[in-house]
Amino acid sequence: MRAWLPMPHDSSWSWFRLFATSVSRSCGPSMKSEDWGLERSVFNDALPMLGTGGSVGVMRDLMGQDHNNILTNTWLTSLSFIPRPDLDTISEAAPLLEVERVHADAFLGVGSLVQTYCRDHPLCHEAPPVLRVMDTLHRFIGDSCQRETSQDKIQVLMALKGIGNAGAAVTEDIPGSLAKCFFNEENENEIRLGGITAFR
Repeated sequence: MRAWLPMPHDSSWSWFRLFATSVSRSCGPSMKSEDWGLERSVFNDALPMLGTGGSVGVMRDLMGQDHNNILTNTWLTSLSFIPRPDLDTISEAAPLLEVERVHADAFLGVGSLVQTYCRDHPLCHEAPPVLRVMDTLHRFIGDSCQRETSQDKIQVLMALKGIGNAGAAVTEDIPGSLAKCFFNEENENEIRLGGITAFR
């Protein structure tokens, strides 16, 4: 008879992340996703359904290793549907906004994740993981959303959408910058409109 191990009552699910990392290392860097067969598909589908800090951390780590755009889009979109995220979940998601090239869906997903947390925690804007996310989004738009390159302008626009998604988590410094984004006539109309719609 097979004996099942009890699931640890650890909100961070660090045991799960350790397991996934061990599997990845044991398979070696040369092992492709298709070599896993059906098991990898089930594994990929299960990760976002867990909705824990540990599962988000595993998804983040794997996104950095496996350049599968469809899977990345799916996982980032799934952040918006985690029903009860905690601060550990937000802490694990925050680095998605701190890489050299931030994926567009990361702005939306992480912003929505923060909003969902804030729905049940009125003082969420005081929590360090939430502040970390909002400060990062604020740095993208700067003082007035003014940027030179088209790539930077796209990131500003996505950061504005992320701020809008975050909703109640907006810190006291952000509204002033959003107003400047709108009133700065040197900004493109899309960015100026984004500055207004970020007020939700």
